[in-house]
Amino acid sequence: MYQANGFYAPRSGDVLFVMSPGWLEAYSYPVVKGTTHGASWAYDTHVPLLFWGWHVRHGESAEEVKIVDIAPTVARYLHIQEPSGTSGTPLLEVLK
Repeated sequence: MYQANGFYAPRSGDVLFVMSPGWLEAYSYPVVKGTTHGASWAYDTHVPLLFWGWHVRHGESAEEVKIVDIAPTVARYLHIQEPSGTSGTPLLEVLK
């Protein structure tokens, strides 16, 4: 079975409804303003990732990063054990 970032094929729908351009379905009241980063368009799912602090080297990368890679990267940087549910891999360019 394929599961990635909240998509679970056996339970996910086959149809995506777009009420109108720029419309976000609200799950709470009052309506939450902003975005969810869960839309199906690339402009909404690509967000910057920044590491900053003591001994963090300057640089940039255009490599694709998955959110599950953040916890193992921070754990490796701090020289601590990764969380037990970790499924990502450390971002080596941050650790060099």
